[in-house]
Amino acid sequence: TLAADVGYFLQSSETYLLGGLVYRNKDAFSLSIGARMSNITAKLAYDINSSSLYSASSGRGGFELSVTYLFKKSEKKQVKICPRL
Repeated sequence: TLAADVGYFLQSSETYLLGGLVYRNKDAFSLSIGARMSNITAKLAYDINSSSLYSASSGRGGFELSVTYLFKKSEKKQVKICPRL
């Protein structure tokens, strides 16, 4: 699989506009657009078949929608160690 994404940061709304291309070896191409704001990324992609299934799908692709939420790590608590132990 080869993938490339590009982004453009909109400073006024602290949002990234995203665009990408994915090639799955001897299977399909996928074009995507989306946005990332804070911990949430949403993308809409169109998948184009390039394998032997191309004729079965009549050359039509399919839309894919993804929404991702990234949890932030909590800060580690400092544990004080008693020097006498």
